[in-house]
Amino acid sequence: MTAKGYQPARTSGVTVEEGGTADGVEVLITRGTTLKGRVSDATTGAGVANATVSTASAGSAAGRGPAPAAASDGDVTTDTDGNFEMEGVPTGKQLLHVSHPTTPTRLRASR
Repeated sequence: MTAKGYQPARTSGVTVEEGGTADGVEVLITRGTTLKGRVSDATTGAGVANATVSTASAGSAAGRGPAPAAASDGDVTTDTDGNFEMEGVPTGKQLLHVSHPTTPTRLRASR
C-alpha cells in the first residue's frame, strides 16, 4: 500500500476470495521525509536533466553490491536544471543512487 508522502506499507494474514472484499483490515503507514537535491556534472557543475535518482536503506540487501540497473517504483527523474524531490523517504541512513544513460558516471548529488 502506498500513499503520497508516506513510506510503503504491507500487511499479512488477510485472505480475500476473488471478487470479494475484506472488512476491518487496518494497514498502518508512517509518514516519510522529503528529500530535495540537485544532480550536477562533477566537472562542470552544470545540472543534469533526466537523471534517475533512487534510495535504499543503508542496511538493506538493495544497499549492498552494485547499484541496480533498472528503475524501481521509488525512483524520480531530475528536471531540466538537475533538481529532484522525493517524498516518503524512510528516516535513517539511506544510500542514494544516481544514474543517467548518456552521461559519464562523474555525477554528484547535493541537497
